[in-house]
Amino acid sequence: MKLLQLTNEQLERVYNELVHNVEYNEKFHVSIDVTDTLTVFADGRIDVDGYREDDYLNGTGAFVETGRAVCLHLTAKRYTPDGDEVETLKVCSDTRRRIEEICKNI
Repeated sequence: MKLLQLTNEQLERVYNELVHNVEYNEKFHVSIDVTDTLTVFADGRIDVDGYREDDYLNGTGAFVETGRAVCLHLTAKRYTPDGDEVETLKVCSDTRRRIEEICKNI
């Protein structure tokens, strides 16, 4: 299986799709068309821990985040211009780490 390394422009496209399609503390499955012939599939969950700030005198009721965990599985598929699947690609670990960091900051 071939390894896939995404360019910065492609990573930005992944980021934009995840920002618009991921809900905290819920499983997600997002397919991202990175190019006309390449689709990245992101499956996972972003868990956010925290508490509601409820001080009697100065409490705002705001949510205070204390931690965030990301569980992410990535695959990619390359297609012909006609939409026929050509190959499945493994997303390289460096790209996966960069996407996990993106998810931690969503």
